[in-house]
Amino acid sequence: NTGGELVLNGTNITENKAYESTDQIYSTVNESVTPVTWSDPQPRVGDTDTKNTGLGGGILIDSGSCRMNSGELSSNYADLGGGAIGLVMINMASRDYFDDIKVAEFILNEGQVSRNKAGNNEKVGNGAAIYLMKSKAREAWDQIAQSDQNTIINNMTQAGVNAILDGIPTITINGGSISGNTATGNGGGTYQQEKTAFIVSAEKKADLLENTAGLSGGAVYIEKGTFTVNGIANIKKNVASEGD
Repeated sequence: NTGGELVLNGTNITENKAYESTDQIYSTVNESVTPVTWSDPQPRVGDTDTKNTGLGGGILIDSGSCRMNSGELSSNYADLGGGAIGLVMINMASRDYFDDIKVAEFILNEGQVSRNKAGNNEKVGNGAAIYLMKSKAREAWDQIAQSDQNTIINNMTQAGVNAILDGIPTITINGGSISGNTATGNGGGTYQQEKTAFIVSAEKKADLLENTAGLSGGAVYIEKGTFTVNGIANIKKNVASEGD
């Protein structure tokens, strides 16, 4: 999903896989004098595609949102993170692409995100259910020449500009369940990088149950983001080898 809204009403997304490629590239900004790239791992020089990132086995959200009202995201796998869902907000391959930038967001109203996996015996995977990466949009923006920034601003809505400059990728849980997911690394349920937000606003109940991490954060691993509970959260029976 790039720039739009994906709505799941009773949809089952199961048994999908995202593998890492050593040729992967996360983003390229072509409007600079010298194209700016960042990678994890090192991309092949000259490659301009976003592919085989090893993130988001079931769904990969680049910018835009996914709203799950019912259904199931289960038994999906990703090498590096987000067995069910990866929110990455990184694929900005040209100046024109900035026109479509929206904050990456996943909203769980009801449904199950369960039995997903991140990593295996050879790969350290984080966030078995959901992997939430910090926005790369501002980093890309800062690398673009001032003249190009002015051109972009003149052709974008204020919401688009705000998404670039201040957008915070977010998970919002209003209900449903994140359960039985397994990561070989951190975050059996979810993994958050810096400048991201995880909000529980359930009026009924949201479950984070029986998730397992090979390292830290059985239910949730927060690198530098925020985790806020404003509603009813049932967080129990999660396990982490190096701490809950």
